[in-house]
Amino acid sequence: FASFWKAWPSTDRKQAKGKCLDAWKKANAERDAAVVLAHVESLKESASWRKNDGEFIPAPLVYLNNRRWEGAENSGTDSQATLGAFV
Repeated sequence: FASFWKAWPSTDRKQAKGKCLDAWKKANAERDAAVVLAHVESLKESASWRKNDGEFIPAPLVYLNNRRWEGAENSGTDSQATLGAFV
């Protein structure tokens, strides 16, 4: 969890560290830590996270609660790109 917290960009939404730790444990994210960290690093380079100085970076608690890393190894770094194929 410490590596995840350190990797998450510093924004005004980076808060509730204790709740994030609880969500990390609940999601059993430790077993997927490498995937989670790789996904966060790829998101940091995505257009949506870089837009307007990180205006659209979600809170880490939202990321963890929604388990957004799941399926990330099968998709591109920008989910909008893959969404377009289905719309």
